[in-house]
Amino acid sequence: MATQAPPASGAPRDDAPQNDAPHNDVPRGALIAAGILVAFSIALAGATRLQGGHTIAPPAAETVESRALIFQDRTDRGIAVLDAASGEVIADLAPGTHGFVRGMLRGLSRDRYVHGVGAEIPFTLTRWSDGRYSLSDPATGSVLHLAAYGFANVHEFATFLPGPAGSTAQMKEARP
Repeated sequence: MATQAPPASGAPRDDAPQNDAPHNDVPRGALIAAGILVAFSIALAGATRLQGGHTIAPPAAETVESRALIFQDRTDRGIAVLDAASGEVIADLAPGTHGFVRGMLRGLSRDRYVHGVGAEIPFTLTRWSDGRYSLSDPATGSVLHLAAYGFANVHEFATFLPGPAGSTAQMKEARP
């Protein structure tokens, strides 16, 4: 039997695994430039935030109408909306309806849970002189500007205010 001599140093062996992975053809300089750009963007955003940089706030407006609201879960999975001052039930949200209101309340309730606050402090629904609506939580300091969520969703909350707040003419003003 003849034996084969081992291959010369540096020559590929027949039984060596082949690397078929694609090669990266992006120039090294472009990768370094992209990394520097990302790092600069993050640093600039962080510095602006730390210095109390520019935040977008709605223009100042006067309160036209405001109501303190308590939302109570019912045993049938509905929600009772109460006027906090009088205790009067102003709306009954049947189970499976008013998805936007339910979603907003879930988020606000989670925020209260994180802050160790219960449901005893009412939320404040406000209609402003420029037609905007906001829902604020005095317990956590959260303020939701409802126009950001669309006309139909603003209307769901606007109906909780007394008087003509939920009228179509008033609501057209609230469109962003």
